[in-house]
Amino acid sequence: MVEPLIATPAGNRKPDIVAWIPGSRAVVTDVTIASDNCVLNAVHELKSKYYDVPEIRQWAADRAGCKESDVKFSAIAYNWRGAVSKKSAVDLCQFGFSMDQLRLLSVVVLEVLPCMSVPKDQLSDKSRSNESSTVRRPWVRRPWDDRHSPGSSPGELG
Repeated sequence: MVEPLIATPAGNRKPDIVAWIPGSRAVVTDVTIASDNCVLNAVHELKSKYYDVPEIRQWAADRAGCKESDVKFSAIAYNWRGAVSKKSAVDLCQFGFSMDQLRLLSVVVLEVLPCMSVPKDQLSDKSRSNESSTVRRPWVRRPWDDRHSPGSSPGELG
């Protein structure tokens, strides 16, 4: 499965998910993970509007064999702590996801995010490091956090 590359006047756009029921409707959505000080519903709206342009609407309608008015745009917006935008949750439930699946997605966000790398120029001064380009989430314990050097006691950092 490959993300589609769709040409628009503003440049190429690459939504994460385009799904459809042939001859009926289509959904264009993109996943985003925001910081925990963002208003998630606003993040959801911005991401949805980013892809809701005539060229993408027409592209999805052509693939689905439906009318352009039957193409829906949405976002899957979570924050670093695993909270989901209310608008994203409503949309995902309309697409057939259960609340248990939404909770599972929250867990996935918490497990995967600490392993993701962020370019140094996108880090704030508070989290900038000369040695690493990975953002460390202090509330997430990783298996290697408990390692210690040989000869030191288990509670001692080595």
